[in-house]
Amino acid sequence: MLGIVVILLVSWGLLHVTTQRHLTALGLGMNKRRLLYVLLSFVFAMTTCVLSQWLDAELGQFTWRLNPSFTFSLLLDAVFWDLKSVLTEELIFRGALLYLLIRWLGIYPGVVISAAAFGIYHWFSYGIFGQLMPMLVVFFGTGIMGAAWALSYAKSGSLWLPVALHFGWNFTHNSLFSEGPLGAVVWVANEAADVSGYWALFNFMVPMVLVPIFTLLFVVFVIPQEMNKTDAPVQ
Repeated sequence: MLGIVVILLVSWGLLHVTTQRHLTALGLGMNKRRLLYVLLSFVFAMTTCVLSQWLDAELGQFTWRLNPSFTFSLLLDAVFWDLKSVLTEELIFRGALLYLLIRWLGIYPGVVISAAAFGIYHWFSYGIFGQLMPMLVVFFGTGIMGAAWALSYAKSGSLWLPVALHFGWNFTHNSLFSEGPLGAVVWVANEAADVSGYWALFNFMVPMVLVPIFTLLFVVFVIPQEMNKTDAPVQ
């Protein structure tokens, strides 16, 4: 949490010095209309992750079972970890810096720069720097997802939208299906069958390519242009 507090303080100082605005510029206020789209975004992200996991189980010919060591305390710890990691990344990549990029350069240049930075960041977080093909795939996949989340902020004028999309995916992927760095949390997979050839490629492409593309389409066609004009970034 200390890291989040530091990022908030730096963001506040950066916004104050450059635009004489404060953290309210990130659209942290909430109303019924905004809450509706936040919840819709969260459910959409959860649904895409569930479908991705279902396809993985179908192709791998395995099932899910409840973690024998599951406790509600374990789940709460996992959710808290997911939330901290999401807030940290969102404040860095879709926070004050994106607000300033959009204000100075416009929506699309700002979104592209934010997405590219997000893709490059995952070369290091995934530990694949120096491996050309994995770097290209991860840059493409996480870059598109980063563009979708950045655009959700740019259209809504609120950081809550990318937080909802990001947390919906991470919570489902890491905590519910135990697929992240936290280990076994709620459900764990039984032994999977070997998947090879085109099916293996397709199974890899779903979360890395198709899900980011569907998320971008969701943001483009579902999220309103401005849910709160007073909080929207200025071009």
